[in-house]
Amino acid sequence: METPPAMRPRFERTVEVPQPQLLARVRRNMHCSEPRVHAQMADHHLELLIDAADRHYWSPWLSVDLEPVEGGTQVKGRYGPHPSVWTMFMSMYFFFAFVALAGVVFGGTQWLVKQHPWGLWFIPAAAVLMGVTYAASLMGQRLGADQMRTLEAALECMVGREAGE
Repeated sequence: METPPAMRPRFERTVEVPQPQLLARVRRNMHCSEPRVHAQMADHHLELLIDAADRHYWSPWLSVDLEPVEGGTQVKGRYGPHPSVWTMFMSMYFFFAFVALAGVVFGGTQWLVKQHPWGLWFIPAAAVLMGVTYAASLMGQRLGADQMRTLEAALECMVGREAGE
């Protein structure tokens, strides 16, 4: 059985460069990628996003942490939509879960008082709407796949090159 795509794909790898040196390398190379990528860095955290001119609703956002480990630096990344888009999707999931819970309570109450429990119809309706929301998130991931590869190439450029290469 094939596993479903991750909602927010993650990756980890170790670079055999001490964290202070890798952080300095990333700062030096922040503009080595194509101009379609905008990078921001604070301490050991790096954010890569598609430049505003090329950004769409479904454009990915790459969040990277550079953490020291024995033998180098752990590069941990997570792709996701813009934080406001992620918040909207999570709000929709919570709202549909609330609708389902309200359906359980209302339908259960109707059933207990010997009325027709039509409130239970909120449960499958909420499940269908959650499925539609999940399908929309997968469609957005598919639309943003090329931009994910662009962000990945930009990160590789920043992490994998010495200055002057």
